[in-house]
Formats: sequence, structure tokens, C-alpha cells
Amino acid sequence: MISAETSTIESREDIPVNAVLEVFHKWYHIEEDYSILGPVAFVISNYLPGDHDVCFLVGPSGSTKTTTLRSFGETANDFVYPVSSITEKTLVSGLPESKDLIPRLNGRVVIIKDFTSIVSKKDDSQAQIFADIREITDGYIKKEFGNGVIKEYHGINSSFLCACTNIIERQYSMHSQLGQRAIFMRPRNDPVEARKR
Repeated sequence: MISAETSTIESREDIPVNAVLEVFHKWYHIEEDYSILGPVAFVISNYLPGDHDVCFLVGPSGSTKTTTLRSFGETANDFVYPVSSITEKTLVSGLPESKDLIPRLNGRVVIIKDFTSIVSKKDDSQAQIFADIREITDGYIKKEFGNGVIKEYHGINSSFLCACTNIIERQYSMHSQLGQRAIFMRPRNDPVEARKR
């Protein structure tokens, strides 16, 4: 059973996984159930004991990656914190008065629906984002900035679930920085049939 959010936080009901799959099959072209069950299992795993990870749904445009991520909620809820993309200043900023993203996560899975835009950034920006993600999945981050600002966060319990095109397979810097923390799901799907549906 998985918990699904309905109209309010108080009115939550348990829904069998098969019922979730039936809804996806009714409205979308899904070639294999793994493309839905994999991300669902990943979100659930964020709340189990152990280290946190980064998971990428990899596929061409139109292969229902974004649709799958949007099904967890388009706004922050008890389980996920969706963002369109991030920069090297989003998670921890060097400004003392800025509101960093990390304190707002509250242990939820960060969903990034467009990681392709991140891997298209300059190498320095990418490296900073990857380093921040790695430290967040370690549960602790400390950054010291040239303006004298020091920011430190402990007890972070958040994983990352991201959608990206196949361009990510050429990002060797990401592989070396995220290492074993990077999980790649490549669900088979027909983008043409998905778009038709």
C-alpha cells in the first residue's frame, strides 16, 4: 500500500499500487509498469533508514518522465518538494538574509523535473550543484563564502528524484562527483505513442 494525498492532509487514504497503475494505464501510454513503480519505490525509500540517493529518470523528450514526477504533486506536500530546476545558489546562498532551500525540505524528496537544464550549465556551476547535492544526501552541508557568511545544516534527510534526457550520460563530472549515489532508471517507452496518448 502507498499513501496518497487527497484534498487535505487530514483526509489521506491508502491506495493499492495496482490501482495507481490502472490510472496511469488509463490515461497514458505506459509500456512497462517499472516506469511508474520505480519512482514510487524510490520516494518510499527516502523514509527508510539508511543513506539517501539521487535518482534520474532518463529518456527522450515526450517519454512521460515529467508526467510521472508531476503525479507526486506539483506543489510541496508531505512527501515531495518539487522544483523546476536549481542553480548553484538555490540550495545554499552566500547572502545572510536569503532563504535557502535546505531548511524548507523537511526530509522530503526533492523533485527536479528539468535536470537537463542543469547539465547544460557551465562546468563550474554544474560542479557546485553536484557537490551540494552530494553533501545534502550525506545529511550535512557547511559552506563558507568570501563575504564572511558561514552556513551549516545538519540532519538533512532528503533524496533527489530528477528527470533528464540522455544528455546526462555524457556528464562524466557528475558521475565522478555523485558516484554511487546516482541511480539511473531508463524505463522503455515510445515517445511517439506517449505524445499521441
